[in-house]
Amino acid sequence: MTLEARIRQLEERNAELEKRLVAKDHRIAYLERQLYGRRSEKHLPISPDALQFSLSPTEIDAREQQGLDSAIAKDEERREKLLKVDGYERKVRKPIDTSRLEVREE
Repeated sequence: MTLEARIRQLEERNAELEKRLVAKDHRIAYLERQLYGRRSEKHLPISPDALQFSLSPTEIDAREQQGLDSAIAKDEERREKLLKVDGYERKVRKPIDTSRLEVREE
């Protein structure tokens, strides 16, 4: 492969990646507007399946999916640790001994 062909190939790849980056920036801005902007709850879709979204319109490869799965597993493990509260046995109060108390009548 000649140097000019390699440069042209890298420039095309760079342009493609920049286009994908701009598209993802627009998608993130849209989602931030939906999340933090003014929006009434009456406009939410009724189906919970409609609330799911993807940041990328294309399929992700197996390596990225594996990374995402491991990150999700770590996050769930951390969340379980945070939510798990070990119980403890409460001590029962001793009854008050009133036999030694002084009784005054006024």
